[in-house]
Amino acid sequence: MHDYTAIREEVAKLCAGYPGEYWRAKDKDRAYPSEFVTALGAAGYLAALIPEEYGGQNLGFAEMRIVVEELAKTLASEPVVSCAVLAAALLIESDNKALKDRLLPALALGDSVIGVSIARDDMTVLSVTENGYGKRSAIDEYRITNRGGKGIKATNLTEKTGQLSALLMVQPDEDIMIITDDGTIIRTPAADVRETGRAAQGVRLMRVAEGSVIVDVARAEREPEEEDGLLNHKNDWDKALSQEEEDEDQTQDESDAGSSDRPEE
Repeated sequence: MHDYTAIREEVAKLCAGYPGEYWRAKDKDRAYPSEFVTALGAAGYLAALIPEEYGGQNLGFAEMRIVVEELAKTLASEPVVSCAVLAAALLIESDNKALKDRLLPALALGDSVIGVSIARDDMTVLSVTENGYGKRSAIDEYRITNRGGKGIKATNLTEKTGQLSALLMVQPDEDIMIITDDGTIIRTPAADVRETGRAAQGVRLMRVAEGSVIVDVARAEREPEEEDGLLNHKNDWDKALSQEEEDEDQTQDESDAGSSDRPEE
């Protein structure tokens, strides 16, 4: 029988530096626990499953379970490590050595994977940036590249759009929920998101408060609209966007689309 006492004590000591007051303050301010995540990464737990040859700790799933158990004893820390572990686990099981050679060292150093999805012909690729811009693109816009290639450009990122926050496959008959770090959530039909070319920046999907960013996007079953308008997301969506902004976004998309077929470096 294995003794996991040392791992439990190490994780418990790390978590002790971030007591309930820390998590309550983060919850009150709707803030991301960046200090805790930094400490977790420095201790190596964001790369717990990654083999040592890639810069990780090479822990097994049994040891990782102990880590998650200890993290779950705090108020809100367990989901932070679970997301990082899931992304690494998918890569570790891959037969693509070139892909692992390129991505696992980066994950071990603290980089993150935005999204992993299974491609289906009846779905489109939704990309959303941290400042509220997004688009849907056909799956065949994303060509298959050579093994070990660096990939292709998924969206046109600018200072206005901010960095990419989410990339996932969606169906036109479902809703999407867009979530910011200050706790704001909007819900709208996926079909209402304009379908554009892969390299376009997209259109504004959500007005984000100053100092806030979009941190996640989730799929949900279509929610019917009600007569009283409480769930009439289409009307809320239209009111949120001025005609001037939409015209500006469309002009930018047309400009982006003109260069989307150029090969990336």
